[in-house]
Amino acid sequence: MYCKSSQQLSQVSSVQILCFVGARQKRKIGAQDLSGFKKPDRSAPTLKYTQGLPQRFWYFRLLARMIALCLLFLMTGCTTLRQVDEAALPLTGALPAAWTALRDVQEVNIDGDGAAEYLLLFTYDALRVSAPTNSFFASSSIPAGPIGAVIYDAQVVTGTTTTEQVSPNRPTNAMVPYAILPSYRRNAGQGFIASADQREAVQAYPVSYRSLTQIGNTTPDTLIFLGGETYLTFAWWQNRTEGYGVTQIDAPGGFETALYNALDWEQWQRNPQPIQAIIAVHPLHDRNSLCRRFRYEWVDPQGSTESRPGRGGAIRFQKSDLGLHFCGGTPDHPFYPEGVVLAYLLEGNADMLDSTVMSNTVAAPANGVTWLQQLVTSGAIGRINDLASYATLTADALSGVSTAPDTIGVCAAIELQPQGNNSATYTQQGLFFTLRHEPAQIQPPTPDRLFIATVKMLAAPIAGSMINCQEQLGG
Repeated sequence: MYCKSSQQLSQVSSVQILCFVGARQKRKIGAQDLSGFKKPDRSAPTLKYTQGLPQRFWYFRLLARMIALCLLFLMTGCTTLRQVDEAALPLTGALPAAWTALRDVQEVNIDGDGAAEYLLLFTYDALRVSAPTNSFFASSSIPAGPIGAVIYDAQVVTGTTTTEQVSPNRPTNAMVPYAILPSYRRNAGQGFIASADQREAVQAYPVSYRSLTQIGNTTPDTLIFLGGETYLTFAWWQNRTEGYGVTQIDAPGGFETALYNALDWEQWQRNPQPIQAIIAVHPLHDRNSLCRRFRYEWVDPQGSTESRPGRGGAIRFQKSDLGLHFCGGTPDHPFYPEGVVLAYLLEGNADMLDSTVMSNTVAAPANGVTWLQQLVTSGAIGRINDLASYATLTADALSGVSTAPDTIGVCAAIELQPQGNNSATYTQQGLFFTLRHEPAQIQPPTPDRLFIATVKMLAAPIAGSMINCQEQLGG
């Protein structure tokens, strides 16, 4: 069997040599007299017949199996050699020894020069970990480390230019590597394209941000790296000295187009478009399953210092804090005290209020509950910045011997905006809630529940400082 030219003989494996020797041996045996084979005695038991077979019969049977195995290895070897020869460029060898290419290079072109560049994804800072495999010949371990990216650019310098300097650290007339991530530059976010467990989901998509401001200009100028569904990395060409600019948004809890409306990545991947606005969700991993959300809005680079001639339009986003929310939606009646307060501040559900207080027209205003209702319904709350409570109820409540209502305190730090003026500067306000505990019932079965009984305003913070609810609770 012929796989490749004589120049590739150095790549022939020991298995291929074994196949060659086996084939020579087969010809030698085939030339011998085969008259030694005798017709088996059909009247004899099967076991005796099997044991009486000539030795050459077993040799031929073993040889046939070995040849079949050799053919399998040869076919695999041919395919592997062909894939190596057909690879665009041997760029994986340019990586540091401790870094491992994730897959073959991908052609990209976002610098507007008409020539293709080559994107290579790799793992770095990796440890070898065991991995299940269905193949007998495949390795049982893979490099487990964060995912990085580099773009190789073929550059040829024929003269000098006064508008652009080539970095002395970049060789000319060669494949020049430009790191995307990891990097020490600003706006690098988490510092990698994706985490180790997202290695198979990393993809890069070319889009055109110029098309948002220049009608008809759909030439790709930006690569959007989708790292699973929790990392977004934007890369664009600047110049030969600075290479590619990078901006990254990370969202451990995923991305949304609106509150509780997850972005449909499958649909976006079918038709990639520039991302102009997106919400990043950050879980707090607390007992209420709360998340902090941030909204990112694309900033048009025209008129900024980053849109000067010779440098592509930088991809930047304006970040705004949306405050605390429940990660998956507001429950009807949360179990823990912080959740009860947050649910009321977000939704204004009257079921969170203590009915014994609300039924008293004198107690409700005195306890601040009436004012709280007006605050929530007016829409003056811009966002909830912080929440904190005690870990347990009072000792009397836990023992079940107290005859007085058992309570627990909650601190909330909110920001208010003047009604009807959304552009006004937010002002901080601290609130201290007292919640009444209602024990669980057997008939009908109900859980322990907490209701807002009183609320009062905390002293305004010193100018320039933030309200810290843990400090307000004494620890």
